[in-house]
Amino acid sequence: MNIKTIYPYWMTVVPFGIYLVFLILPSTVGFSMAFTNWNPYIEELRFTGFAAFEDMFSDSVYPTAITNTLLFAVVTSVLKVGIGLVLALALNSALRTRNLLRTVYFFPAVLSPLVVGLLFSALFDGKNGFVNVQLVGWGLSPVSWFGQRVSANFVFIFSEIWRSTGYSMAILLAALQSIPAEYYEAAEMDGATAWIKFRDISLPYLVPAINLVLLTSLLFGFKIFDLVYIMTGGGPGYQTETISTLIMNQYGQDMYAQSTATNLVFSVVLVAFALMFQSYQKRSEAHL
Repeated sequence: MNIKTIYPYWMTVVPFGIYLVFLILPSTVGFSMAFTNWNPYIEELRFTGFAAFEDMFSDSVYPTAITNTLLFAVVTSVLKVGIGLVLALALNSALRTRNLLRTVYFFPAVLSPLVVGLLFSALFDGKNGFVNVQLVGWGLSPVSWFGQRVSANFVFIFSEIWRSTGYSMAILLAALQSIPAEYYEAAEMDGATAWIKFRDISLPYLVPAINLVLLTSLLFGFKIFDLVYIMTGGGPGYQTETISTLIMNQYGQDMYAQSTATNLVFSVVLVAFALMFQSYQKRSEAHL
């Protein structure tokens, strides 16, 4: 066999070996614990089949966690695409301050969710938070933002929109700037309106970028942990639990096997969703 043919394959041995040793094997061993009686109080580790999964699906907390996770993922993804697209279109125009505005809008994206969680915890604090201080100053009653499921979810969604919309804007702006200017010039010569140029020229070119933003936003939304855990820890009670915080809290309550079972099911669902979305993405882009 020609050395030039086999050389690229040999280059994958070391990276794959590292991936196998430090990710695949530990994950396989870890997920296998979902089929045992694993907890810190057992004297002997025993195989229990699907007992942990049965406990998982019979737990009344899961519907709340799933609903909160889906709400966060869907709402934030749609708004990040919508607002990011509006900002990208605005900042693709000949504004004098467009470079400054691009920096300002993108800046929150460099902050970690942990920092954003601490910031919004202070802003929406029930006693001395900036938002409640302003409400009292306007003659309104303060709100226990993190004491109710609806208001807490609003803060989670609002904080994520503030943090990540700049990232969506940057991707969509890059896609807009890759469109040849000749297309717009030809459309103007034909008397096309701004809406027609957007619909027939900009939007088809933006579809791959929109799909990318949607996929990354949905996957992040499904895995949301930092913001919720910093602000409420999943409380009060279990009202603001998401799947990721539920996994963490179950582990903290010594429910190791059930926590691992939840993590296993969640991982399989995420991989299946990503594969289905990529399949949809290929079909939708093939018609452009």
